[in-house]
Amino acid sequence: MKWDTSRTFAFDNGIPMESTDWLSTVTITYSDGSEYIVLDNSHENCQYRCGTYTGGEIILFNRLVDINNIAKITINDIEFTVS
Repeated sequence: MKWDTSRTFAFDNGIPMESTDWLSTVTITYSDGSEYIVLDNSHENCQYRCGTYTGGEIILFNRLVDINNIAKITINDIEFTVS
């Protein structure tokens, strides 16, 4: 999963984040209501994650994710509906 944090999240200083330290939770909610917790205080279900110099964020999951059945993605309590 990849997203542009500079377009999605506002930071006080306006400088793109090159660190992933600000990222605390990522949850995928499927169409049937079940959830896959990618990242929180007690889970880190990703093989790799990094920030990019342009303000992006990349997470590689540790399992297959059926992208056709994703209803929403929640990142740090901000919900993004998938259509």
